[in-house]
Amino acid sequence: MSVTFYLGRYVEDEQFGTILAPLADHTHSRPETCCEDAALYFGQCNHAEADEAACGCREHEVNVSNANAVAILERLGYDTDPECPAGEATGDDLLGRAVTGNIGHDDSGTPATVDGGPGTGRCTWVDCGVDAGYFTRTLERLAELATAAQNAGAMVVWA
Repeated sequence: MSVTFYLGRYVEDEQFGTILAPLADHTHSRPETCCEDAALYFGQCNHAEADEAACGCREHEVNVSNANAVAILERLGYDTDPECPAGEATGDDLLGRAVTGNIGHDDSGTPATVDGGPGTGRCTWVDCGVDAGYFTRTLERLAELATAAQNAGAMVVWA
């Protein structure tokens, strides 16, 4: 599972009323005849990824694991449900929090660990850890996203 931070805006939907929708209001799916991957992944093949890169519509998106999203949102000072981290913020609000989010926090990383497994009577539980500097790099990317939101007059949404 993962959480993506992206640009969004409020729009009127005939069926649902006012909704918060992605700023990029299009997709780059390819027909299933494009290649084998497109047939397997409903048009989401490397060609579609290249189309997105050329378009720039997903340039500022930041995708992280659910566990890392919860840790990032805590550093940013947002209350979140660890089971379903989702929310929204203005670019101004997120930028201020992203710039100061690491103050007083350790970013030296954590090692990967394995618990349980064969012979223990418990399932194997793997925590992949976090690289040193991960939160600094991710908060810098979120600051870029917040600046893009300011420039576009958009919100920052995560889900």
